[in-house]
Amino acid sequence: MKTCGRVLKYKTLLTFIAVALCAAVLVVPSVTAKANSAQKDWSGSKGSGALVTDENCPVTVESELLTFNVNEFPQIYEQTEDELSEYGASVTASYSFYNPADYTVDMNLVFPFGTYPDYFYFDTGELDDTQKYEITVDGEKAERKLRHTYCGYYEFSADEDIAKIRDEYAEDGFFSPHTEAVKYTFKFENIGFSSERGQSYYEFEIFLPQGARAFGSLFGYEGKADGTKVRGWVSEGDVYDIYVVGSYELPRFDCKFYKDAHRNVKTHGNVGIINSYKYDFESLALSFRDENSTVSDIDWYNAVLDAIKVNSFSFYKPDGRFLPSGFRLMRWYEYSLTLAPGERVVNEVSAPVYPDINGYYTPSVFTYRYLLSPAKCWAEFGDFEVIINTPYYLLDGSLEGMEKTEFGYRFSAETLPDGELDFTLCASENPARDKSGFGLYTFIIIMLTLPIVYLAALFITAVVLAVMYIRRKKQH
Repeated sequence: MKTCGRVLKYKTLLTFIAVALCAAVLVVPSVTAKANSAQKDWSGSKGSGALVTDENCPVTVESELLTFNVNEFPQIYEQTEDELSEYGASVTASYSFYNPADYTVDMNLVFPFGTYPDYFYFDTGELDDTQKYEITVDGEKAERKLRHTYCGYYEFSADEDIAKIRDEYAEDGFFSPHTEAVKYTFKFENIGFSSERGQSYYEFEIFLPQGARAFGSLFGYEGKADGTKVRGWVSEGDVYDIYVVGSYELPRFDCKFYKDAHRNVKTHGNVGIINSYKYDFESLALSFRDENSTVSDIDWYNAVLDAIKVNSFSFYKPDGRFLPSGFRLMRWYEYSLTLAPGERVVNEVSAPVYPDINGYYTPSVFTYRYLLSPAKCWAEFGDFEVIINTPYYLLDGSLEGMEKTEFGYRFSAETLPDGELDFTLCASENPARDKSGFGLYTFIIIMLTLPIVYLAALFITAVVLAVMYIRRKKQH
């Protein structure tokens, strides 16, 4: 009778733990019911003020007025190139320059106004949204050039990024416009498929001629001293390009095929070169550019070179053109000013402005960013004022003391504030937070912690059973 009672207690304990674990599993679907897989946030552009390229320029900024005209928000998905011609959100920076020196100063100025935002779902290669904006000096239109530099996804640095604006093709001891380059096109055939994916897992290795370097469209490159190795899934008939720079000599290569990513079971497959094309590096770099692009030969070549130095083994293929991963172009105005001794001029620069978009709110919220810290390169900086002309609500901002006005908002200070400028606008004063994002994060957390819960429950069960067993032994 006692034995039956103990067994009953064990069964009751185990049943309780099993029910608890099942309950934990059953909770998960209710949390994920509102999860939404659509993209909810996008990055816009980040600009800065006018910067002088001469480190020893004596010219001072007596005042700066920043005017943001935001009468509309960009439309996600529906935005087309034609609609962009009507998009009017902009920033105008008005500078009062003064030359205190006893000699004439010729200034070369650059004005960075950001990359194209990542919510443009079309090729921006031939797009120029700056045509309706001007640079003026005392009201007279000034000549300007549109320049481009590689920027990737890192934070803007005035010194480092200005140095990327070059008037000649860059050379670094290995890369030059005349460096030998070849594009090899490889094709995968007779692949032994995995039953689960209908693909084969491959391990491809290319052995380069001495001193050569390689990059291309295959995913997952692993750099080696004598060549390049890559692993990944491949389908029958897949075609990939690999670029070898530094030699026209044909490289050796080897490829193994497996049924899974663990590479435990080999299978059959063939890969071979079906085409090759010889370039010099200048022609190769320019082949990545859209034929109607607004980017100059020199700017494009130097941007590709800078990108390869940062991420040489990873490329992607938009619209049939290979570009380095993270390949984004910072856009700049470049122009010149001449100030006689004691002369003052008013210089105005206008450019389009694109916000970051947070779609986890209803309605969406839009954050505008403008870098102020690079302006500290000027010899002196005087009064600073910001005007935001907008019908929308200001939800947040980095500048304390922003005042509401009849047409929007205003901020003023006696000098350049520390930090950067950002502010968030919305069509509603109280946008509602979308709970689907919270549900998704909760689901992820629960899925990550469930194994810990299971292990803890098993450990507790084992300890309880061990204690009960020891007690029973002592009673006997």
